[in-house]
Amino acid sequence: MRDGDAAIERCDVSDPDERGRVIELLRDALPSGASSSGSTLWLLVSGSPAAGEEDVWESAAAYLDGFRDEVAAAGIAASRLRYLDWSDVPLTEGDERGPALRRIAEERSVSGLAFSTDLLPRELRPLIRAEPR
Repeated sequence: MRDGDAAIERCDVSDPDERGRVIELLRDALPSGASSSGSTLWLLVSGSPAAGEEDVWESAAAYLDGFRDEVAAAGIAASRLRYLDWSDVPLTEGDERGPALRRIAEERSVSGLAFSTDLLPRELRPLIRAEPR
């Protein structure tokens, strides 16, 4: 973590075994005695995989508070840890896309989660431009 920001991809925070493995890694990467400034470690989190779906994951939002409690109890420098929800972000087509994007952004914001979509810039720009300022 001396050389810059890093990311750990896809941690299923609904799975206790996987949470334990990630906690062990975070103890090594971000020990509590480490400086609170410096590189950020992004943890790409999700809930469990959707039944019968390949590469579709539920949101981590329902599990994140419990995971954060485990991180705090484990002596990890949580101030250098950021979370990205790596779940499937369903966005409908047409006129409902803007409201759906706003709803998802609000839901993730409450949990302190960043999120990503599979929208191309040309698809995202009209939604952003339509936002009231």
